[in-house]
Amino acid sequence: MPTSESSVSCTLVCDKGAVAAKLKHEPELFERVGPGDPDGKAAYKKLIGSLVKRAELKSRVAAVLSESRGSYGKPAGPMAGILAKAAEVIMRSFISGAPIIVRFHGDGDGVAGAVALYRAMGKMVERGLSPERQVSWQTNRDVVYSKEAFYSDRLLFSSYRSVERPLLVIIDFGTHTDSNDSIKMAEQLCEVVWIDHHTLPEGFDPGKRSIYINPFDYGSDSRLSAGLVASLISQSIGAECRDLMEAALISDHSACADYSNAPARKSALVLDYMITRRESDSSSLRKIDTVVRDRAKLEELYSKVGGMMDDAISAGTAAMKRYRTLDGTNIYTIDFKKVRSGDYPAPGRFSSEMQYHLEVTTGKPAITAVYYGNYVSIRVSKGISERVDLIGIIGRLGKESSGAVTGGGHREAASIRIGSYDTLEVLSMLLDSLGAIGVT
Repeated sequence: MPTSESSVSCTLVCDKGAVAAKLKHEPELFERVGPGDPDGKAAYKKLIGSLVKRAELKSRVAAVLSESRGSYGKPAGPMAGILAKAAEVIMRSFISGAPIIVRFHGDGDGVAGAVALYRAMGKMVERGLSPERQVSWQTNRDVVYSKEAFYSDRLLFSSYRSVERPLLVIIDFGTHTDSNDSIKMAEQLCEVVWIDHHTLPEGFDPGKRSIYINPFDYGSDSRLSAGLVASLISQSIGAECRDLMEAALISDHSACADYSNAPARKSALVLDYMITRRESDSSSLRKIDTVVRDRAKLEELYSKVGGMMDDAISAGTAAMKRYRTLDGTNIYTIDFKKVRSGDYPAPGRFSSEMQYHLEVTTGKPAITAVYYGNYVSIRVSKGISERVDLIGIIGRLGKESSGAVTGGGHREAASIRIGSYDTLEVLSMLLDSLGAIGVT
């Protein structure tokens, strides 16, 4: 409940759901409003337990996974238990009125997961389980959950009192040793539902209390993108998210992506464009969701964004250098300064679209490296990704540079942070590691 001097805004839980109210006095947590059993704590536990139980989350998760198409439904199967657990925590927090912060990576995959959760919360309102309420939606540009982010979250949480602990949801970032200390502090303050799919680095610790969901812990890998996993949770709560699942996979250049799905390809590009151009408050997520749900609006915006991407791909084709390996794999390097004339596309989105363009036009697997500033964005065709071992190469570059070169991601898509090294020197090291033998 947020407090003010004149009145207190509260969430009151009853047998059919929760309602919003304003009281002239500041009630105690678990205070019973109206006649009935004075033991408000016991009554609350019974009510919230009943509301969540009615959702039948375990069976709904099982149904969602069984209905999912083969490329991701089966590998996601072992995650069913923890998906249901995460859905329950999200439902309890939302219905009870606990403060919620959702931090998501600012790309197509991350925003797909955020929009899915936005839909799930809207579905709970639609079903009368909760009134409309504020949720803090934060785009996270960094790859870690930093101490600065934690202090900001703590400040917001301190403005509320709630029977349930505050909830922090992290989507598509943070699996990094630099997140360890921040997460340890966060889990003492709030519940943490953390959805990521990046490779687990040595020394990484997601905490003891966090609900940390990463496909690598369940016998799969990064092909199950974070946006997909968040969408599976949201679908189990009752939202329709299959369009977002497909868009998330395409956006993240997943090996499970169905690139023949034209609406999903359009949604992936539009999601990435809109989150790049807008602030990530709830009104922006509402606008984003409205566009991807409305076919006419989606087509209108896609024609604009698609044209910008086509121009970038044409510029990239003209500027790229071509290499090959002993086994005939094509490697392309592109200086991003020669590609973008405005503020779109972002390097990562361009890398994925350029990679897809090269695969389609040549009919062959490829490796694409786009360099800009102190970063290199790399894409690898799924048919050769296991053999290339991109994450292993990045690890070796880190050792060769005594830790100056860092990076991460997954088999088909990753990035390198160059640090104090010269960009072209690191690019040369990368080409050597990939086995490039000459310009074609």
